[in-house]
Amino acid sequence: MPYNGFLSLTKTLQNHHIRRTSSSLRVTVPYISLFNEGVSMCDISTKLNYPVYLIAKLVVEYVTGYKGKRLSDCMRNPSCPIFSLVDHATPHGTLDECVRQAIASDPMNGPRHDKYRRLLGVHYEVHLQRLLTRMSIPFITEDSLRILGASKTPDIVLQSPMGVKVHGDEEYRVITWIDSKAMFGDEITHKNDVVQQAEGYIHRYGPGMIIYWFGHATKDKLWEGVQGGGKGIVVTDKMPEERVWPNGKTEKGDGKNAVKRTAVNLPVVTGIRK
Repeated sequence: MPYNGFLSLTKTLQNHHIRRTSSSLRVTVPYISLFNEGVSMCDISTKLNYPVYLIAKLVVEYVTGYKGKRLSDCMRNPSCPIFSLVDHATPHGTLDECVRQAIASDPMNGPRHDKYRRLLGVHYEVHLQRLLTRMSIPFITEDSLRILGASKTPDIVLQSPMGVKVHGDEEYRVITWIDSKAMFGDEITHKNDVVQQAEGYIHRYGPGMIIYWFGHATKDKLWEGVQGGGKGIVVTDKMPEERVWPNGKTEKGDGKNAVKRTAVNLPVVTGIRK
């Protein structure tokens, strides 16, 4: 597993833990008594086995009464006026100083991580577009789809259906769209989040492909479609180099040294709705 895949999987496992424990923390609010006793945010995080940035966010929510976007904006900017109005000094500093310490101490949560994750996602979307351009594969980007009024938008919609071979498949799989994921594709996230999102693409455009750039669980653990596990989704960790076009012409290569080969029969795609 690549290093970025390990980090992505670690973050995913932490997210699952957060979902399981956040409700009980909000009900019992043990973090407030600990904070009032002068326990540092990092020590509270260790004691409760909960990310330090999210502990700080819970404390700020409790003290200020802020929620939703207002709370998120406040956490992104510890210099906001509300902190100067809160008389809540501790042995570890004022509330805004504690928030800054929490942000600096949490490598997987907070505004710094959110910014990194967004930039990483954009980087791999651009990387995919460059690969497709180099391979002379015509496509429409997500931004162009939104301008055209599309409501559900994968990162890429192909202007012509294309068959691909992945992971040693003997047969070509037809795809009409591609979605880029700068993450590791674990079984739970794939089935509960990614496939549900992809179902809208399948119903509108037909079968497609999801690229998990940092690797994914074994194929036998990943659900590949809708309505009982059909073949609606191709899962891979890179752009396939073997492809076939509707006219039966095949190509192999990364675009720099693409080799045209003999004609083959491309499976028919039905039920595509644009």
